Amino acid sequence: MYLRALTVSILLFFLPSMYLHAQLSLPKVPAERTRYDDDKQLIKRSEYIVRNDIRYIIKEGMVTTEKFNDRVVKFYPNGNIKEMVYVDQVGRKKAIMVCEYYPDGLPGSESEFHPTGELLKRTEFKYENGFLKEKTVIDQYGYVITRTTYEINTGRNEVVERIYGAPQMVTEKNVYVYSDFYSGKLLRHEKYSGEDIFQFKRHLIYSKDVLLKEEYYNPSGNKAFYLEYFYDMNNQLTEIEKVLLDGTRLKNTRYQYNDSGLITGKINYDRKGKMIAYYKYSYE
Repeated sequence: MYLRALTVSILLFFLPSMYLHAQLSLPKVPAERTRYDDDKQLIKRSEYIVRNDIRYIIKEGMVTTEKFNDRVVKFYPNGNIKEMVYVDQVGRKKAIMVCEYYPDGLPGSESEFHPTGELLKRTEFKYENGFLKEKTVIDQYGYVITRTTYEINTGRNEVVERIYGAPQMVTEKNVYVYSDFYSGKLLRHEKYSGEDIFQFKRHLIYSKDVLLKEEYYNPSGNKAFYLEYFYDMNNQLTEIEKVLLDGTRLKNTRYQYNDSGLITGKINYDRKGKMIAYYKYSYE
């Protein structure tokens, strides 16, 4: 089944030649697993089984390890992620994420543990006919932190996500509309505070299935800014720019790849062209 599980993930970049982020495709995995599945796809594609995701923060031209984060991924033989181990800059474990699955392979739960073995929180997933219907985050004492439901309308090519901060109180709603429910191409996303207080809307514009522009609309319904996507001759994403309607370019993100097509770096610049962050990806 193409749609193995349903999620909504607010991520703002798209690498068509390597993988399709859940924001831009018909979601297939729970939101917290999206970045892990990206890792898995990259590793499997290059036949690696361990990935270290290292984040460097650039301040005033100097590299600091203030927010250094090293992540090691462990897999089951079928390619499903078994465990994520986070360590700090001196190699000490910070947290451990353990993933469990239903017999049909759908994600069943994700449990985050302290290095001492103490459970910190647990996320549980429920499905109906292969579609994700509910996601519940529970704290270490068994109390529900948030509950998220997914309403699917295949006739309208629409998914409605509702996040409950209390048993009967919707704190956030997201509406996702696709060109075709099974095609994986997201056309529109609307976000609301509560059930009906409009926050923003974005439209995605494609050319031959390649994302070119993402237009954002403010609460008054007027266009506010857009994201413009640039690619190389191999259809690898090279740059994303945030642009105001008057042409002012506020932010620039550039991507680097190795000869195998794997992403090796992501660099963020401010409106003056100053580097503000550098994300480096290495593979073992």
